[in-house]
Amino acid sequence: MAVPLLITPSSPYLLDPAVVILDATWLYGAPLPSGDAYKQYLTKRIPRARFWSLDEMSEPNPDGFKYMLPSPERLARAAAEHGITESSHVIIYDTQGAFSAPRTVFTFFAYGHKKLSMVDGGLYRAVEEGIQLETGPPPPFEPSQYPIPELKSNLIASFSEIATFASTTAPLFKTAVVLDARNEDSFIGNANDPRSGHIPNADSLPWRTTLRVVKSTASPDGFYYTLPTLKEFERELLVHLGPEKAALVLGGGQGRRIIHSCGGGISAAIAWLVMQANSFESALYDESWSGYSARKDAVIARGPSQ
Repeated sequence: MAVPLLITPSSPYLLDPAVVILDATWLYGAPLPSGDAYKQYLTKRIPRARFWSLDEMSEPNPDGFKYMLPSPERLARAAAEHGITESSHVIIYDTQGAFSAPRTVFTFFAYGHKKLSMVDGGLYRAVEEGIQLETGPPPPFEPSQYPIPELKSNLIASFSEIATFASTTAPLFKTAVVLDARNEDSFIGNANDPRSGHIPNADSLPWRTTLRVVKSTASPDGFYYTLPTLKEFERELLVHLGPEKAALVLGGGQGRRIIHSCGGGISAAIAWLVMQANSFESALYDESWSGYSARKDAVIARGPSQ
C-alpha cells in the first residue's frame, strides 16, 4: 500500500508499531542553541525513533568529498542495523523541521525503498501538536535483514554531465536547469572563500527561500521549517529564475534535466523533496559544489545568475 511522502506529527502512521522512525537530524556549521544532534536525540525525540547519523551513513570518498551517498552495501548494512526491512514503512524527521531529513528521504528513495514518509515540521511541530516526547537511552530493537539495493542512476547527476552543462555556449538551459541551494553570497562569489562562485549556467535558489519559517516557542531556536505549498514554491521560482525557467522546472523540464546542487548535497535535497512531493521529477548532483570546485579543471563563474 502506498504511503504519503509528507505527514504531520499527528499522523496515525506514527502510532503504527510496525513503522521504523528515524531521527535524521544533522546540524551545520557553528553550533545552534539546540547543540549536538545525538545528545539532543537522547534528550527528546519522537517515541520509538532511532538515530540515523548522516556522517556515519555517508560514503568515504577518495577525493575527500563529504556526505556522499552511501554505497548499496553501506546502506543495506545500516538499514539492517536500524531494524529496517525492504517492506518497512520508514518515517524520517529532524529537529529543524525540514532541513536534513530530506537528504535521508532522498537516500532511501534513490535506492528504491518504497514506503517513505517525512514528518513535515519535525520534532518541534510534534511538541506543538501535543505529542509526548521520549527521553533517555533509546529502547532496544531487533536488527533485520535488508537486501543490497540498486541505485536509481537517473536521480544522480555526474560531474561529467555537470561539466558539459557548464561549458555549453548554446542558449542557457538547453540540456538542463541546475538549481544551486547555497546562499546568494556564496553563489555570486562575495563569500570569504577563494572557491566561492558557481557552476556556469546554474541558477541560484537558496534553500531557505524554499521553506516556510514557522515561529515556535517550543524550539530553542525560536522556529522550525515546513515545506511550502506548490503555489509558494512557484512564487520563489519566479522570483529567482524568472518566468521562462520557472515554467521549465514546473513543466517537467520539457526534455531537460532539473538538477539540484548545494554545498555538499544536503540542502539540495530540500527542493528535490518539494518537487517530488508535487510529482515533479528531478535529480541531485551528489558531490555538489564541494566536489565541483575542488576539481582543477572546473570552470567557476561569479556574479548573479545569467
